[in-house]
Amino acid sequence: MAGGGEEGVCLINRLAGQRTRDGAKANGPLRLITVTEEAGSEDRAGENDAWVNLIHETLIRAKGHDAEGRPQPFWPTLWDYIENNKTRAARRERLGLMVREWQDRRGPERLFGLAGWSSLLGFRGLAAPGSNEQRYLRWSILSASAQALLLAAIVGLGGESVYWARAHDLLLEAIYPRWAYKLKIGKPLPLPDLVKVPAGGFRMGSETGSSDEKPVHPVTIAKPFYLGATEVTFAQYDAFAALTGWHQPESQDAGWGRGDRPVINVSWDDARAYARWLDYMTGSGCRLPSEGEWEYAARAGTHTKFALPAPTGSDDIEGKSLANCRDCSSRGQRGWIKRTAPVGSFPPNAWGLYDMHGNAWEWVDDCWHPSYKGAPKDGRAWLENSGGDCQPRVLRGGSWINSSELARSDVRYRNVPGYRDVTGFRVLCSSPIVDH
Repeated sequence: MAGGGEEGVCLINRLAGQRTRDGAKANGPLRLITVTEEAGSEDRAGENDAWVNLIHETLIRAKGHDAEGRPQPFWPTLWDYIENNKTRAARRERLGLMVREWQDRRGPERLFGLAGWSSLLGFRGLAAPGSNEQRYLRWSILSASAQALLLAAIVGLGGESVYWARAHDLLLEAIYPRWAYKLKIGKPLPLPDLVKVPAGGFRMGSETGSSDEKPVHPVTIAKPFYLGATEVTFAQYDAFAALTGWHQPESQDAGWGRGDRPVINVSWDDARAYARWLDYMTGSGCRLPSEGEWEYAARAGTHTKFALPAPTGSDDIEGKSLANCRDCSSRGQRGWIKRTAPVGSFPPNAWGLYDMHGNAWEWVDDCWHPSYKGAPKDGRAWLENSGGDCQPRVLRGGSWINSSELARSDVRYRNVPGYRDVTGFRVLCSSPIVDH
C-alpha cells in the first residue's frame, strides 16, 4: 500500500511514531506499528531486512479527554464499534446455547424453549442468514407475537368489562356471569323465555270500557318482537338483584314461595332496571313493552275481551279456570285463590303467551294519559307528549286479587313509578336471547 521510494519510507516511519519528515517526534508518538531490522543475508551485503508489526493497543488508545472528561480516541470509529459491540461475543455464545437446548427438545416442549422479547432485542444482528440461529429467532418472534396479542386481548377485555360494569352501575360480580353467558360456560343464569310476536295491526281500546280506554284506534306493529312467554319470575329477578345490588323483595312474597312464581312487589323503576340489565347482559335490545305492544300481544289476534280460550278468545272467563284472578276458578276448584300461581299454570293464548290475564299486574313503559286521544298509531311508548303524566306509569293485565273484569286485554291501570305491591312485569326484546 505504501509503495516504494522515499514516500513509502516516510509513511512507514510516521506510522512507527515519527511526526515529521526529518524524524522529529512532536507531542509524543502515535505508533501503530513497530519496525524491526536485521542484517541481510551474505549475498545481500549492506542491506537490512525489516519487519512491520501492528501495535493493537494503539488502535483503542485515547489521546486525552475533553473539557467534560470524555475520552478522545485516536480512532473514534473503531472506538465506537468496540464500545457498541463489547458484549457481542457473550450474546452470541448465549444464543448458541439456547439454540442447542431448543433443538434437543421435542414436540410441544419446543414452545417453552423459545426466546422472549427481552432476549430477542439482544440477539438482533447475531444470526447468519439460513443458520439454525436465524430459524430459532423466527420461531421465537412468532411465539412472542402470539403471547403479546393474547395479553393485549386479556387486558382489553378486562378493561372493557370493568368499564361496562361501572358504566351501568353494576357490581363487578356481574362481569363473570356476563362472559359465562357469552361463552356458554358454567351454570346458566335463569333468563326469561321469549316468544316471537309477529308484525301486524289491531284496534286498541274498548268501545264499552271506561273513558281511559277510548277512543278505539288502529295501531300497526311494523316489525315482529320477542316478548317474555311469562312474567319475570322470582328466580330470574333474584339473580339480577344479587349481581347488581338492586332492590330485592326479600320477605314480600307473602310466604308463598319464590322460584317460578311471578316476582311481585317490584316498582316500575325495578322493572326498568331489570330490563336494562338484561339488555346489557345479552345485547338483545331488551326493555319494557309499550302499552300498544302489550295489548297487541295480549289479544293475540282476537277481538274479544279475553284471548282465552285460544285461539278464538271469549268475552267472559269467570269460573272457567283459564286464568288466575279472584273469580276465575270454577266452583269447587281450589285453584290459586288468594295467591300467585307459578308462571305457566294456565293455558297460553294463541301466540304462546301465559298469564296475560291475571296473576300479577304488569308494568309497561308508558306515561299515563287519561284517554287515547292523540295516542301513537305505531305501537311506540306514549310518554310526556299530548298531556302525558309520567308520575303515574301504566299497568296492564290484572292480578290474582282482582276480578276478571280488570283482567281484560284492554284494561288500563296506573300508579307512581315507586309503587310496590301486586305488581310484576315481563320484558320485550328486539331479538332472541341466545340459549346459554
